[in-house]
Amino acid sequence: MNVYDLLHKELKRLDIKEESIKDEIKDLPLGTLVRIKRNDNVYVYLKHRENRKVISVYVGKEDDQNVVKIEADLRKRMVLERELKKTADEKTLIQKMLKVK
Repeated sequence: MNVYDLLHKELKRLDIKEESIKDEIKDLPLGTLVRIKRNDNVYVYLKHRENRKVISVYVGKEDDQNVVKIEADLRKRMVLERELKKTADEKTLIQKMLKVK
């Protein structure tokens, strides 16, 4: 097996990994949690942009289980987005290497 075959094999592996990460990301929430204090209660909202419009969705009170789950999902999304960027960078490098003769 020569170097070009190995590079093609690695490129295919990265394509599969990229699709897998994208599938995982699309199921996770998008945006940022915002906490608003009113009287003695803290209310949590999930805010994100759609086109130019800011969408705000009520999640629950500060100590609600749903808030904890969404925080964990947002952290997971951030990690996966970093991994997706790293994978894209690796693919770009391999594609450049394949162009060299």
